[in-house]
Amino acid sequence: METIDYLAQQAIRENAKVYSEFSPYSDRETQIGVSTIEQVTFYHHKLKKQRVLGEFVKDNKETRRKRKRIIKDLLKFWEKDFKRNIDLQKQMILHNTPKIKLKKIKKIHYGWIYAFIGICVVTILLSKSLYMSNINNYLVNILIYFSLIGGLYVMVLNNYFDVLINLGQNSEKLTENEFKVIFRKFSFQQKILKSHLMKSIRKSFKLKYDVKSIIEPDTVIEKLNKYSYYVDAKVVEFRKKYHLLLVILFLFKVIVLLLTCYLGLIYLLI
Repeated sequence: METIDYLAQQAIRENAKVYSEFSPYSDRETQIGVSTIEQVTFYHHKLKKQRVLGEFVKDNKETRRKRKRIIKDLLKFWEKDFKRNIDLQKQMILHNTPKIKLKKIKKIHYGWIYAFIGICVVTILLSKSLYMSNINNYLVNILIYFSLIGGLYVMVLNNYFDVLINLGQNSEKLTENEFKVIFRKFSFQQKILKSHLMKSIRKSFKLKYDVKSIIEPDTVIEKLNKYSYYVDAKVVEFRKKYHLLLVILFLFKVIVLLLTCYLGLIYLLI
């Protein structure tokens, strides 16, 4: 009686026509003694006591119409429970997956690549046609190396920023797509399970439905959680490096522009 009372109380608390502690779509490892769907115990407000599903569907004392109606209610209960849990998992994953706001990221213009490379090429060409002191030759070499490395640095930095910005967005798209697949598989599984239970009403139908053959989305959710943690680690790393990377870019600009102005002035005076 205690179990019956408990299931009835849970049904009232859930505001549901039917209630079962077992869900074939989640936490199957914690359910002891349930290997087939026929072994599931449930409660329905139209029944006087809890019933074992396999016994109930074969009970000729209950009309076929009533048995079909209760089976549909039980499937709806499992569907509601499944969607509630999956939606919660989805929101948690999306919430835990950080995104980098585009407005907070400094735009690295490709024009600086052309500027650096252009300065490098012009400096090389002019240095071969002019006689300069050893100090100025040394500065010319510095300008060539800094402008070349600066151009490559802008390319790498721009690509790095784009990858990190897209990482969170791609993670969100991946999560949305994976959960769409989960819901499609669930809908297909529900149809199969419903067909099986409806057939089970017939006396001649003896097949049992193994719960292990029912989809369980835990593997996909675990994969998405791992990807979310990966994105979070990358974003944290990016935020730590962000200002330092901009400072290095600023130093490249200052050094190259100062040397360009200085050596340009010498070129005009020669």
